[in-house]
Order: sequence, then C-alpha cells, then structure tokens
Amino acid sequence: MNNVMDTMTEYRDRTRVEIENLCPWSVGFKSYTIPGDGNHSVIVPGSEFAVDGTRKKSIYRQLTLEEVITQISRENSAFCGVDGKGTHAAFRICDFELYKVAFDLSDATEYPIQLTQEEIDKLLKIKEPKKFKAKMDELVVTESEKYTLAIAVSNYEHFEEISFKILQLIEKKTGRTWTEKIAGLEEK
Repeated sequence: MNNVMDTMTEYRDRTRVEIENLCPWSVGFKSYTIPGDGNHSVIVPGSEFAVDGTRKKSIYRQLTLEEVITQISRENSAFCGVDGKGTHAAFRICDFELYKVAFDLSDATEYPIQLTQEEIDKLLKIKEPKKFKAKMDELVVTESEKYTLAIAVSNYEHFEEISFKILQLIEKKTGRTWTEKIAGLEEK
C-alpha cells in the first residue's frame, strides 16, 4: 500500500504545469528540482504583441508541479506575487485546479488579481475616469505591472480612442508618457 501512495505522489510531483508569463519580456529563475549540478536556470519567454496591438500569450510547459511548488516555497515573487498566493505575480498557472494544489488553497474559487491581457482589455474599455482609476489601482501595483501596462497602452490598436484624461491617469501611474505618440496623432 505504501508503494501505491509513493507512486501517486511522484506522479503528481512530475505533472507538467503550464504557466503563462504575463510580462512582455522573458523572466528567468534558478531551478531547484532539475537533476544535475544544481546550476540550472529556467527562462520563460515573454508575451509578444501582434500587429493589432493584442498580446500573444506566452505559455511555458516545461515545469513540473514539484518545481512550481519549490519556487512557491522559496517565495519566488514571479510565482508568489505580493501576498504569497499569486496576487500581482508575473506568472499565472493556467490550470486553476493545479493553481489550488500548488498554493495549497483547496477552498479557492477564483484566481488572484493579476494583470492578464483580458484584464488590460477590460480596463481600457472603461471610459469614466474615476472607475478607470479605481480598476487600474486594483490591477496595477508592482513596477513590472506598471511597465506592462505602459507597453500595452503603447501597442493598443485603439490608442487614439483613449481619452486624454485616462491617458493622464495611466501616465501618472506608470511614469511613462505618450507625448510623441499624441503629437503624431494630432498631425494626421
């Protein structure tokens, strides 16, 4: 009976976990469970922007559940975010059930707050500045999220439809400006 339990645990630890890199740049970290000399690094490619300004998801499929749990236990902020449970993290575990296992959150009913492409799309559809600011403040907390939002806005297909007031709020939050881009639109 004991061998059956060990096999089940081993299988679960070796399960491949798909993670999405929410940043439009590559994120690397040291691996702790790859056999060998202990100097293995993992590089998760960043998402890419398509011609229409949408971000193509970057899904990485090479990590085992054991590695993900090890990264979480070592408090890697790319996995853990600001609260140890993935809130505002750079990576999202694509399978919600595996997310619950990795973070030992059997009662979780939804993902933590993260700046996904879907959330950026919803955010940029908000036209009322006060509602926009409240939602942006909820979604964008870390420096990497600020930079991700700035890049997303710069590549947004409907940039010219963003109100000046909303752009000012984004500029204040991210520290990036779009003066040159706005000047280019005014010339048209």
